[in-house]
Amino acid sequence: QYRPASNNEDDWWLGTHWEGRLRFWAAEAVMAIVQEAIESDLIPGTMNGAGIDPERVYLFGHSIGGTGAWQIGLRYGHAFAAIHAHAGFVRFTGPVGPFTEQFQNDIVGAEGQGVIVRDEQGREHPARDFSSLAWWLTQHKNPAFDLPFVFFTAGTADDGVVIESGGDLILPVLEEQKRGFMYCRHSGGHSDQVFV
Repeated sequence: QYRPASNNEDDWWLGTHWEGRLRFWAAEAVMAIVQEAIESDLIPGTMNGAGIDPERVYLFGHSIGGTGAWQIGLRYGHAFAAIHAHAGFVRFTGPVGPFTEQFQNDIVGAEGQGVIVRDEQGREHPARDFSSLAWWLTQHKNPAFDLPFVFFTAGTADDGVVIESGGDLILPVLEEQKRGFMYCRHSGGHSDQVFV
């Protein structure tokens, strides 16, 4: 965690938009740290006898971190063996409960505002679409794109992160693409059964 989650509410581990473009700077910063830890002597050099198996790197997050686990874990899936996202958003457009205004102001822009994202090939896409992992996996990425194993959990009584913008939204995509996953849809609230 490169800074406290309470200071991360402007980008939700993805990025922010300015000058009409959503930039994934936060996700890229996290991945730079992950890659450095995997590829350099950062860990062995500071923790005597420790090391990292690059085939066994896992990502977990709850709430704002659950959103980061979704967004970083799937978009940069090559780096992770598995992810666990609990009570996180797989999109930044409605229904997103109390976060609608924040997501519009900071991340994807309001409907009709025309905020765009540039993909790896420099093509432009509407940020409101591209930031949704369901859209990204079905409309942008080749279905053969490799994903880590995904374990996700969400509470039906969660009044902060509605499951329609998390587990319930991504479930049919993962099923249709025959991805490796497990979904625990529990009856609790936002912080219940986080470590199921």
